[in-house]
Amino acid sequence: MNKTVAETTSQTPPKPQSDVKPVKLIDFVDLFSRPAQFFSGKINISSVSILLPVILVVGIGNFIDRIDSRLIRAEFNLGSGVNEAILRIAEGSWAYFWVAAVAGGIVGGALTYYIAGLIYKFRLWLAGARDIDGGLARNVNIYSTLVVSFPTVIIAIVAAFSFDNYYQHFMADSALDVLFLVFPFWSVVVSYIGATTAFELGVWKARFWFLILPTLFYLTVFGGIVWLVAFMQ
Repeated sequence: MNKTVAETTSQTPPKPQSDVKPVKLIDFVDLFSRPAQFFSGKINISSVSILLPVILVVGIGNFIDRIDSRLIRAEFNLGSGVNEAILRIAEGSWAYFWVAAVAGGIVGGALTYYIAGLIYKFRLWLAGARDIDGGLARNVNIYSTLVVSFPTVIIAIVAAFSFDNYYQHFMADSALDVLFLVFPFWSVVVSYIGATTAFELGVWKARFWFLILPTLFYLTVFGGIVWLVAFMQ
């Protein structure tokens, strides 16, 4: 009458997979404030319905960064300065600016997702990860980049209500610009937490490739800009 262990085991239903919930807007609060919770695997960060808008926002943010870098080069007479196309976008109407930003964001976002995602995967390998899920690596990278891209886009949206065009906003002194400096460094922290939460990495290798090196990069960039401003005055 008693069933064997094998029979009992074979009739036991398989354990249900972990309950992975869809990403909600409220989850992005965790991305900025509790990244370990966001990247814990409890929400589906690979959902296309959320991933595509994220990629677009990152692309638009990168597009705005490129405009800023060209305008900075023109202001300090570095290299060839700003080309006519960039100047038309910056000095044109906000409608023209946003059409260009969205168009550039679509292309730039896709390139960031795949190319920067590939570089991120290589950094994970250097930090000790093996058998790396390429899709997960791209997703962790793109969401981490959103931490700096989203504020960039928001600042541009706010500026549209205060200035006639983007160039006027760029030339104006704003407290938002100082606040913006926090986000690149925080994105480094979010990227590090995302990498160490989603992947098994060596402790010091992870710190070097995802904390120390990116922080030194931003310090060099912003330090160079501050030096230029002080030197040209």
